[in-house]
Amino acid sequence: LDQDKAELARLEQEYRASRKRWAASGIDPALKKQLDEGAGALADQFWTEVDQKLIPALEREDADGAAIAQGKARILYRKHTEEIRKLAEHAAKVRGELDARAAWTMQVTLLIMALAGAGVMGMVVVSLRLLGRRVLQPLAQTAELMQAMAGGDLSQAPQDTGRADEIGEMSRAIVHFRSAA
Repeated sequence: LDQDKAELARLEQEYRASRKRWAASGIDPALKKQLDEGAGALADQFWTEVDQKLIPALEREDADGAAIAQGKARILYRKHTEEIRKLAEHAAKVRGELDARAAWTMQVTLLIMALAGAGVMGMVVVSLRLLGRRVLQPLAQTAELMQAMAGGDLSQAPQDTGRADEIGEMSRAIVHFRSAA
């Protein structure tokens, strides 16, 4: 009996430590409530039955009292096991909901990132087209005109003389060189 009492005391101590750990954890409040009011309450009743009725009946060698206490403890244990099963189902449901929310959040985040990336790419394309149309093409045309003038062809006139930037200045300078030649 002493070995059995020591083993029961160890198991009860493990249960109490585990219950404290779960109570202090950050699990879903509904799960915590179900654990406390369902499985936890039944386990407390189980240990009360074992500590206050079964062990004392065994120590008194009261076979009838021990049988009654053992029967009650078995019923409480079965109910506790059923509550743990329900708790595991609830936890699986909560986990599924969390996984679904995480997947949705990931999809939305990826969509936002893809849209932002597409927006940036669009801005880069528009900027390059504007750069090409407003700077590079006129610069290339001005360079071609200057090469033609260097080769002696003064028949072509620059087209961008009205611009207020460096390309306009170069075009006006070409007009001046052309008229001076």
